[in-house]
Amino acid sequence: MCSILEIKNKSYYSWKSRKPSKRDKENALILNKIKEIREDKKKECYGSPKIRLELITSGLKYNHKRIARIMSENAIFAKIKRKHRAKNQGGEKKDIAPNLLNRNFKPSASNKIWTSDITYISTHSGWVYQCSVMDLYAKKILAWEVSTSPNTELVIKAFQKAIKRRNPRSGLMVHSDQGCQYTSDRYITFLKNHHFIQSMSRRGNCWDNACIESFFGHLKNEWLCDFKFQSIIEVKSALFEYIDGFYNTKRFHAGNGNLPPDEYEKNSA
Repeated sequence: MCSILEIKNKSYYSWKSRKPSKRDKENALILNKIKEIREDKKKECYGSPKIRLELITSGLKYNHKRIARIMSENAIFAKIKRKHRAKNQGGEKKDIAPNLLNRNFKPSASNKIWTSDITYISTHSGWVYQCSVMDLYAKKILAWEVSTSPNTELVIKAFQKAIKRRNPRSGLMVHSDQGCQYTSDRYITFLKNHHFIQSMSRRGNCWDNACIESFFGHLKNEWLCDFKFQSIIEVKSALFEYIDGFYNTKRFHAGNGNLPPDEYEKNSA
């Protein structure tokens, strides 16, 4: 080998017996820490920026380019988000509320603006539907509910949980898309009885409800995509583990200055 590469035998053996440099030792330490972080299944989605934040919390401060290089050299990559095609579930035009939110995704305090949406999850026994309610201030999921039917009852149950936990004042803005659940007479009456103000995205415009759409994207690509659910009970367990055990309490959120929703809300109290 040395003859083919035109390298002196002495140089080869010198290289082979050479002790690892300080930088090599640091790189090995960083690599081991990265692997430890990604042992948590929910953090397999992390790329170099969030890996760096995890390392900083462990007292290890390294340049993000160095972390990215080490990950690339060892074939460690973040999960790629799947493309999502929005479904139009709009109600009749007369039922549509104005877009009062107007993409103001950063209210001045908690319980000023809530947003809601429904997503679907496949199981062996059929589709399961999940409704979430988010407080836009810290991007925290206040409540969620699942059902085998994507009806108004599902939405109202999720809001009842959120109201019980937060007891918001009248005047709260509640934003959603134009799904038939949110244009139903029962839902509109529910909001009026609580003196909430209704707001809706423009038809077919997912960007008007981008925060909760983003949450659903993280939920599916970081967590649910690797499961083969048999029943709604398994779905509930997985949702609880991700939302209550990770997203609200531990997951870094760029919009919160890289703080989890719970911590951001606590620091702002």
